Amino acid sequence: MANTMIAADWGCEIAALPDLGGQTVPQLRIHIAGGLKAGLPQTEIADVIWQMSLC
Repeated sequence: MANTMIAADWGCEIAALPDLGGQTVPQLRIHIAGGLKAGLPQTEIADVIWQMSLC
């Protein structure tokens, strides 16, 4: 359960950063790497970023 919560936290960070603009690219890279390490699938990360690009 804890791993799922950690992955969800990373997912929230990844979802928020693209909305803040281009200056967050370094942080986004770090959060994507951390999300992958926490167990988020690549497809879920890509889906979150895609969904945020529609807003």
